[in-house]
Amino acid sequence: MDTRAGAVSETVEATGSLEMASNLATHTTVKMTKKYSRGDGLEQNRKIAEARAESRK
Repeated sequence: MDTRAGAVSETVEATGSLEMASNLATHTTVKMTKKYSRGDGLEQNRKIAEARAESRK
């Protein structure tokens, strides 16, 4: 289970897509994928903030 959760978490962090992670893990619902995703979103939030700042230039 830890390996699977790690793969899901890394996929979500790398792509920002729960749907892609859900397909990877062969989950039938995204709700189940959210349970496996252990990331706290910090890196994703940083990338979004940088993109927003860049678009304001």
